[in-house]
Amino acid sequence: MINTKISTILKKANPIRQLATMEMKVIHGVIRKYPFQ
Repeated sequence: MINTKISTILKKANPIRQLATMEMKVIHGVIRKYPFQ
């Protein structure tokens, strides 16, 4: 029962995590193009 709850929470959090990874990739790309130093 606890496992199913955790799995549903992970499924709900997965799209948010994917969005965060996309944002991180974009930010890393921008930093590579325009190095701030």
